[in-house]
Amino acid sequence: MPSSFKEFLASRDAPAPAPAPTRKKKQAAPPAPPPAPPVRLPLGFGKQTIAGVEVWYVRPERCTGLLFVAHGMCHGAYDWFRGDEVAGGVGLPEEVAIVRAASARGYAVAAVSSLDRSRKAWSPEADGPRVAAALDALSAALGGRGTLRVAAFGASNGGAFVLHLTRFVALDAVCCAIMALAPRELEFLAANPPVWKSTTGLGRPDQTLKFSSSAKSKSIRLIFGRIDRSRRVLEAEYGATSKSG
Repeated sequence: MPSSFKEFLASRDAPAPAPAPTRKKKQAAPPAPPPAPPVRLPLGFGKQTIAGVEVWYVRPERCTGLLFVAHGMCHGAYDWFRGDEVAGGVGLPEEVAIVRAASARGYAVAAVSSLDRSRKAWSPEADGPRVAAALDALSAALGGRGTLRVAAFGASNGGAFVLHLTRFVALDAVCCAIMALAPRELEFLAANPPVWKSTTGLGRPDQTLKFSSSAKSKSIRLIFGRIDRSRRVLEAEYGATSKSG
């Protein structure tokens, strides 16, 4: 009992004693998520979500490879397929011709829209990992990396993207159309070599990457072989750019 009013006020205004600490029970770790079901890719044209990414595709009956195609800025995956092939397709003539040519050669063709749907532009850091995950899942669905050639083609902004894509996924070939990389990008790629691909019986040390650039689909040649984005190739590109600048 307080002996004075002052003591009473002091005891009343005093902070309550902190509760004694209690031991928290150790919570069991959450169970691991179940493995993702294997991708099933039917023959013909289609569209499905693979590794969290919407993929537009065509799969030929005899599939020997996989070609990823990247749209230009202000466009999307719908450019590569007609509406009677895949619902929502626009089917630009050049793009449709490329898909048909690749499919006739035994390549499954896959298209993805960039994550940015405002400017509809590719970002290597944002889009590289998601496209790489989709291509890995597609490769497994089509028989595995050991039996497939995997290539990438892009036009304009998509052309620059497929060159950067080699930082995230192993490719046999890459073709960039209607786009030239800035010298600083070439320097960056020279310092960040791509994922190496050593399967499919390709990839001998003497096989080096060839950049193919063209404004017309008639002259586009998909160059198959191991990607070797060596400093020699990049320095040659960089030197040519510097002299012309």
